[in-house]
Amino acid sequence: RFFRRCSQQEITECFGKETTQYFNFLKFIMCSNLLLTLVAFIGFIPHVANAGGRLEDSGVSFLLGFPDAASLDLLFLSTVQPSTDSAWITMMVLGFLVIFLTGPAYLLVSTYYLKDYSDVQDGATAELDAIEDNVPFKSSRVPRLIGSYMLFGVCLALPLIVMYLVLYLVLQRYMQATWNAATKDVTKGSFDESLEIGIALLVSIIVPISNALFETVVAVLTGLEKHPTWTSFRDHRLAKLTLFRLSNIIGLFALRFNADQPWYTCMSGRMGYQVLIYLLIDITLSNLIELFAPWFIACGTRIFGTSAINELSDEENKPDFELSDEYFEIVYRQYVICMGFSVMPMIALIGLTANLIELPVDKYRLLHICRRPRGCMVGGRRTLVSYLLFAAIAGMVTFPTGLIWFAGPVLCWPCPQYTQEVTSSGGGCSPAFEHRADYCQDSTGASISPSDIRGHIAELKSSDATVKKSGMAWFDNNDQLWSHRRCNCRPCNLVISCGCNKPVLDFFCENLSPFVCSVSSTTPCASLVDASACPLGETCVDGLPWTARHCSTPRSDYSATASEAHSAVCVGGTNADSACTAQSDCADGRCDTYCPTPLSDKVPVVGKCWQCPEVAVSGLVNPEAAKKSWEQLEGTICSRCLGNAGSCICDSTCSI
Repeated sequence: RFFRRCSQQEITECFGKETTQYFNFLKFIMCSNLLLTLVAFIGFIPHVANAGGRLEDSGVSFLLGFPDAASLDLLFLSTVQPSTDSAWITMMVLGFLVIFLTGPAYLLVSTYYLKDYSDVQDGATAELDAIEDNVPFKSSRVPRLIGSYMLFGVCLALPLIVMYLVLYLVLQRYMQATWNAATKDVTKGSFDESLEIGIALLVSIIVPISNALFETVVAVLTGLEKHPTWTSFRDHRLAKLTLFRLSNIIGLFALRFNADQPWYTCMSGRMGYQVLIYLLIDITLSNLIELFAPWFIACGTRIFGTSAINELSDEENKPDFELSDEYFEIVYRQYVICMGFSVMPMIALIGLTANLIELPVDKYRLLHICRRPRGCMVGGRRTLVSYLLFAAIAGMVTFPTGLIWFAGPVLCWPCPQYTQEVTSSGGGCSPAFEHRADYCQDSTGASISPSDIRGHIAELKSSDATVKKSGMAWFDNNDQLWSHRRCNCRPCNLVISCGCNKPVLDFFCENLSPFVCSVSSTTPCASLVDASACPLGETCVDGLPWTARHCSTPRSDYSATASEAHSAVCVGGTNADSACTAQSDCADGRCDTYCPTPLSDKVPVVGKCWQCPEVAVSGLVNPEAAKKSWEQLEGTICSRCLGNAGSCICDSTCSI
């Protein structure tokens, strides 16, 4: 009730002008977040109006529930359709103007409107806060600094090692196992993302927990350095905290990006999802730690504390309300918002909500949990402006979600499963989404279809030197495709993903029997007149899945390139190995033709014999097949995709 009723003057009188300035700073950042949220709506509202219905038509939308992570894709860059590009880009330009102008605007507001700055804080110098107890350690200060920062390096490495083990030793193995389970038996269940979501949560939790633990460690490390002044102590402590947090979050996203490649062909969605999970967890854990950690510490002190500690006054036993740390938390959150704004603009709204929660939490801590603030933010307003500018620049360059990576070969949009792909033969997939003839263009400006690009990739895999040389020449003439912002134009994506009409579950489809028992419909039998393999009383009938899979048009007629052509021949029967175009050509046998889509609505499950299952598994491609594709591609294409000059051949242990 105190904070709901007291005036700014009363807060100043009770806790000092420096405390008033902190709460004014927090309120100003909330105003900045509100403005950034309004800017975000410039791109987000047209995007939702365009893509929201398309996603619902495809059964992928959080408005329909949360069956898996893909339901949240509407929030991310990964589903932005080409017709709303201009609104999204306008939003980003204006958004980053708001972010970069927040610091200078705060300086003006604090100086001329709020007038809450402290002359003592703005003009604080090292001479005003000497640590008398550390004077005798002047000669040993350098060795202490070296030792302290060496231990700090170990602290930096520990969370990165844990995240690496989780992402590379657990996640990648699980992706292959899950893909296999989701596709080997297409009659049972769908892609289970529960563990994948759990791993995203786990690696996100590692960061805020290690940050919280390090805040205890950093006080010990900086104390060992025996700094001559409190200003020097705080500078070194804050430098370690900043480097530790930047290392953690940059490591999280860089490791996650590389662990997911090349198993996912669209990283804008993966990174947007990770940004969302991380920010929600960080907000939740940081507030819980701030509220309840002092209570646990107090309990531990009462039980295990020394008599000297227990004899201190109640005020001395309370945790610090360190203003420099409070400022650091707010600026750090601004950095996270800046880092993720390109792939998930509604992060501004989440940041605003977090700061709305932070305000009463900090007031409660100040009044009921912490001791009266001691010390100040040396440099005052100008230091805060420099922190905000640093956060904006760091967020803009953070890999892979910062603004500078937006138009490069790192992120792309929309994801293949949110793009209508039309092949040169007339086949297509994802009809609910936009198709643009100018998605991909060659060096002359002519339209290129994804299947055309796949055809030239197939030339690179050819054992014929002339064919391979032709493919390399084509890519040299169309090198703009390597950094194209459309996922379905990038050769690196098309190497590891399959065309929307390409049968990728042949091992399942080939196991279908043309004849099955009439009741036990999964039991194969020899022919319509031979039911000897069936249980007593059953007859042998046509197998509907097998029937739906076959048609009178050979696969070669649907093929986009000669490399994918299929010469249909009779399998079994009196005309075995003879060319065929229809089932009637193969007496007592079958013609191994393919249809681009199933013929029968009665057996929709066989659609997965033709449909590349990337849609069913949230864009995940077959890890084993992806690795084999890279193994077949040396030279130009491999170095461009992976960015290294040497051989790109992978063995069984490599992670790309």
